[in-house]
Amino acid sequence: MSDSMMNNFWQEMNNTPPVSEKDELKECVKEFFDSYLNHIEETDSGKKFRPIEISCCRVMMLGPLDELLTKMATLSGTTRVKTNG
Repeated sequence: MSDSMMNNFWQEMNNTPPVSEKDELKECVKEFFDSYLNHIEETDSGKKFRPIEISCCRVMMLGPLDELLTKMATLSGTTRVKTNG
């Protein structure tokens, strides 16, 4: 049984509407920001930090990367929390 057939089977069993790949991608991008990039932890001393960061060592690519990440966050329906530094 193909993946799409299995997907349709389970959706019929759960009586849920089919999820488009576009909607699934949107949810994945939203989760990427909400659960990973925007995740904040606190040290024992009370300092807050984000344990997951995306970095780039090519200065010419920093602006376009920043714009792309911001656009991805906006299109997915979440916000992008930028770090200082």
